[in-house]
Amino acid sequence: MKENLEIELNKQISEFGKDSRIKECFHFEKKLCSDKIISAHSIQNNKVLNLLESEVNGNLKVLSFLYLKHNKFGKVISLKPIGKKSASTFFGFCNYHDTNIFKEIENNEIDLNNDKHCFLLSYRAFAKDYHAKKETLKGYKKNKFYSITHKLLGLNLAEGSEIGLRDSSFVKKRLNKIFEKKQFDELYYLTYELDYLIPIALSGSFNPNYSYKGKKLNKSSDINIIYEFVNFVIHPTTSGKTLIILSCLPEHEKSVLFLDELDELKTLKFEKAVSSLAIAYIENTFISPILWEKLGVIGQETLLNEIENTNPMNRGQYKGFFHSEINFFDLKFKKTAPNTV
Repeated sequence: MKENLEIELNKQISEFGKDSRIKECFHFEKKLCSDKIISAHSIQNNKVLNLLESEVNGNLKVLSFLYLKHNKFGKVISLKPIGKKSASTFFGFCNYHDTNIFKEIENNEIDLNNDKHCFLLSYRAFAKDYHAKKETLKGYKKNKFYSITHKLLGLNLAEGSEIGLRDSSFVKKRLNKIFEKKQFDELYYLTYELDYLIPIALSGSFNPNYSYKGKKLNKSSDINIIYEFVNFVIHPTTSGKTLIILSCLPEHEKSVLFLDELDELKTLKFEKAVSSLAIAYIENTFISPILWEKLGVIGQETLLNEIENTNPMNRGQYKGFFHSEINFFDLKFKKTAPNTV
């Protein structure tokens, strides 16, 4: 019975993925787009994901907060190992733009003092989530489960997705305008660097419900209220560092407040806050099986419960900033980089 439920769930996920598929380049310069929209990585494949890979049942795998195993009652019981080739991919850039606009951060060490580097990582992070919003909306309208079997549910979810896409479309235009002008310092950045490597990586964008101090931000039933975005990247490097970039538009006052409160935190509280955000808001988060093992049984159960309790359907139960019991940046999770001793 458990196997049948898992098979049926995987079938529905697969069908929804096919029904929602969109291939569209996020970049503004459409006249230069190549015909082929590729399966682009939102997290570097040959550098970052390589650092996370570890052997699982004889194969190199990474673990994702999106790919979950459930028991017969629908409760999350584990993370599913996946290959890095399919990790973090989306059909959001054509071959030309994916190859050319990101080559500076693909071929060079990331410099947090370089606004262009921070912008490109933020740009790709937002593009990943913008594309996901467009696909999700299409899926709610086209997939039989939502458009026929559970039509009322599908209509309600589609309405919410349309509002989310409305708000993110403005950000897309602003980011592309910044890119076109090459004024990369127009984004508001909060950056942080650890001098050791933690095998966790993520790339995404989110609407924080509350600030760290508990101020209500993006949490309203009024459809006329515009939700504001924070771009979020955790980027381990081959030189043995872990980089954290958070950014937002300067006119998004709630997002600026959110970043300013984080910036005021001392090291331990900041690292725990970033860990909390990685769990609560970003599905496009990947960890190494090695980190998973180091969590131990209690830590693994804690992580799975927190992922489940903070998914979009359950997150409303929290009346303030979500605080995880896990600090991913604890030295016990440190990994030696390939080119360090």
